[in-house]
Amino acid sequence: MTPFDLILWLIYFFIVSSMFQIGLNLGVKEILDPFRKPGVLVNSLLLNLIAIPLAGVGLAILLGLDGVALFGFLIMACSPGASYGPKIIEFAGGDVGHSIGVMFLLCMIAIISAPLTVFLLVPGTGSIDIWPVIQTLAIIQVIPLFFGMFLKAKRPHLAERASGPVFWISNISALVVVILAFGLKFFSESESSLAGIIGIRGILAIVLLVFISLAAGYYLGGSAEGTKKSMAVSTSIRNAGVAFLIGVGSFEDGHGVLSVIILYIFFQTLITGLLAGWWGWKNFKENGMAETGISS
Repeated sequence: MTPFDLILWLIYFFIVSSMFQIGLNLGVKEILDPFRKPGVLVNSLLLNLIAIPLAGVGLAILLGLDGVALFGFLIMACSPGASYGPKIIEFAGGDVGHSIGVMFLLCMIAIISAPLTVFLLVPGTGSIDIWPVIQTLAIIQVIPLFFGMFLKAKRPHLAERASGPVFWISNISALVVVILAFGLKFFSESESSLAGIIGIRGILAIVLLVFISLAAGYYLGGSAEGTKKSMAVSTSIRNAGVAFLIGVGSFEDGHGVLSVIILYIFFQTLITGLLAGWWGWKNFKENGMAETGISS
């Protein structure tokens, strides 16, 4: 087995474990929650499936991205439904129930939408057979997700106990993918800086798209502050597992594309994490003042 084969199997494991962990925390209430706000749900679907990918294409053209920087950037732009979005939303004081339901819908839709959108929008992918990618995503996302939901419904105490360990196992496998992918890229290329992997324009494109996603999600998130925060974060956090699988299975320079995807993950997590921290501190400060009767 080559190191690249090992990365591929670790990606499979990461997707399976993360979807299983989602299922362990997903009930009928969470699935139905977004449908109670149909206008916000429609906005979320339009943003995640159409507007953000098109904004990514526009930024790529404007900034002149090409090669692996172009491929990795657009793959992430086309991949909605990140599994760790609700964790950030919880820290920000957003509507966690709504975010979990939206994430479930986006994960299911992304099985078809992400490969198809990449096929339609990313240059040079016209000859790629997207059906094997769709079939693989369907198997490794749907089965563990519904198995986790089955356990939650039939054995809720077991599901609750398993959720924490599975969460950490999933994150550790993702960390190993990151280390191996960067290691292979650094050892195979003479230029190993961030600028050497994606270029300054690529980094600028990522940062701009994350901020555009945050602003659009917040603006179109309805009237409730918690839902606005949920929409902002869930729109800006793209699906690493789906992007990993498409990047590895569809492009010749898989190492380079993986490195770009990992850099996108880093910047989206950093930016949304800082914003969530600010929101969380603001909520804590306001609630603390209200509880103690202190006014500003």
